Amino acid sequence: MANAKTVEFWFDFGSPASYLAWFQLPKVAASRGASIDWRPMLLGGVFQATSNRSPVEIPAKGRWMLGDLPRWAARYGAPYKRNPHFPINTLTLMRGAVGLQLRNDPRFLKYVGTIFRAMWEEERNMGDPAVVGATLAGAGFDPAEFMALVGDPAVKDRLKAVTQEAVERGVFGAPAMFIDGQMHFGQDRIEFVADRMAANADEATAACMDTLDRFMAGLNAYDAAAMDAAMHFPHVRIAGGTVKVYEKPGSNPMDLFDKLRKEDNWARSEWNERKVVQRSESKVHMALTYTRYRAEGSVLGVYESLCVLTLKAGRWGIQARSSFGP
Repeated sequence: MANAKTVEFWFDFGSPASYLAWFQLPKVAASRGASIDWRPMLLGGVFQATSNRSPVEIPAKGRWMLGDLPRWAARYGAPYKRNPHFPINTLTLMRGAVGLQLRNDPRFLKYVGTIFRAMWEEERNMGDPAVVGATLAGAGFDPAEFMALVGDPAVKDRLKAVTQEAVERGVFGAPAMFIDGQMHFGQDRIEFVADRMAANADEATAACMDTLDRFMAGLNAYDAAAMDAAMHFPHVRIAGGTVKVYEKPGSNPMDLFDKLRKEDNWARSEWNERKVVQRSESKVHMALTYTRYRAEGSVLGVYESLCVLTLKAGRWGIQARSSFGP
């Protein structure tokens, strides 16, 4: 995908916040046409180099964090469970991650998922070599090959080098994410990362705003053809307790606005607020508010709406609308 953004994801399996970011970040990236550069590191080494320490070592902060993690897990729909063996020494596990990367092993992401799930969904003691071996075997890895991999001096040196790189770039904990040269710390900063993810976001947003402006101009001119030109078909509208599907241009009825003109003296509508809430290179979800005015200028009503705009054949158009207005 041309000009797609990439986010660097620095993580350690022993960090429950890294688990939550691992669970959520790929979904956010996929929806915005972005990619992930997976950067395993040794969190203990980062703590030592930066004079930082785990939140659980600070009683008040640890209690807060242990209560906050389940809230974020519920928000993401993640099957998180507090691991009773936490904290766990992840040196061997992180060597496994950098070793697979070093050898360009296509099973890297499978390994990452296996370890994160074992740690934070299955409550396994991943500090026990026997448990690690059984977990890997159950996922189709050869435990003997794994032990040879993590014992390779080149792999050990690689983990030291990437951890030092993380420290030199300002990382002090996990997870840390870099996009457009800016670091964001903590899984609760994924929304900030998401705002920077979509490639050509400014151009796409401007094109969608123009599409909405043309749609509104057509509406106010009572020009169904102009409205159709700002839409894609089939077009879905959800409002007033009904769902309508307009299959093709020319099927967009104006009876609602005939009624508003006759009964409420409606004359025009205006956008109040338009905010992109989700986007990719070919689809934008936009939260809107708009006002309907009577002919003399008084307000008929202010309403919230959601529009889905899609890019087809090089043109942005409104594919679906859901409004709290009638």
